[in-house]
Amino acid sequence: MNIFKGFKLDPKTELSQYEAVTISLRTDYHDGSGWESKDAKQLYENEVRDAFENAGFIIEQPEFKASCPILKSKEHNNKMSLYMHPQAYTGHVKKDEIDKIMNILKKCSNVYSVRLHYHEPVYDISDSKYHKLILEQSKEIVNYLKKAAERGVYIGDAGFDFAEECRILRLQDGSGYTSDDIDVRTVNDIAVIAEKTGLLSRVKEQSLPQFTENEQNLRCDAKNALTVLSELTKELKNRDLYEEYKDALYEKVDALVQLTLYYGTEYDAFDADRTIDVLDDTCAFITDVTRTWEMSDITMFPDDYASDRDKFFDREDERDEI
Repeated sequence: MNIFKGFKLDPKTELSQYEAVTISLRTDYHDGSGWESKDAKQLYENEVRDAFENAGFIIEQPEFKASCPILKSKEHNNKMSLYMHPQAYTGHVKKDEIDKIMNILKKCSNVYSVRLHYHEPVYDISDSKYHKLILEQSKEIVNYLKKAAERGVYIGDAGFDFAEECRILRLQDGSGYTSDDIDVRTVNDIAVIAEKTGLLSRVKEQSLPQFTENEQNLRCDAKNALTVLSELTKELKNRDLYEEYKDALYEKVDALVQLTLYYGTEYDAFDADRTIDVLDDTCAFITDVTRTWEMSDITMFPDDYASDRDKFFDREDERDEI
């Protein structure tokens, strides 16, 4: 939405010696099907472990069996940390160690290709200092929010908007955005205080006129799906599985948000067919992930609302009536 277009937060420090990286690999592990065989998995893990340990690195084993290990340096005060998924190593590493790590992987017979997919310099700024930097710009942040509200933009979660548009890339941050991130939380607090003190008046979300009963039900299902995806995201992070599913989660959330949130006074026509398609796809995704990892507490349709599932699939047969 470009709420903060033109705003730039001054880090007030030099870039660190680290970069955020994604090193893409091609191995015997494939999306959807996993490892080609148990032997292929064992050969890869043994070879990679020996290669990095012989080169002076440390491999920390995950707390949960389903997670991937973390590659770290033996050097004191070296903050390198790479999540070792067999398709991509992601995290932070010193600039002068990127080639070394890639060369080690290239020499492994069970790694068929290695490519530096992404790399970006980052700052080493503590959470407390980052929090202070943002607070120092509170007045400017509120001014940007006010201008957006005057343009008719609905300001729902200012913190996420700020993080997406203005985040300082830091060694301390992971990939993606969560409500616990320092910048998200701080800017949301600034917006709430500004609103309570009368400095900011948010444009309220408008109601779309004359929804049919089926359309109302579909929007409720879509909002429920967003809640379930939020719960699923938290559980995947708890089990260190988030990196494996984050792209799919972003895709599902983005599609649902487009169907359930309308900003200002401009509305897109409600698309019932697309809503059913997105819900069907989301339901299949949630079911697949929760069954695979035995997350019995997470379901698109809770037991208390067992009839909701039937109602949803009944509505698939009502496309022509909507």
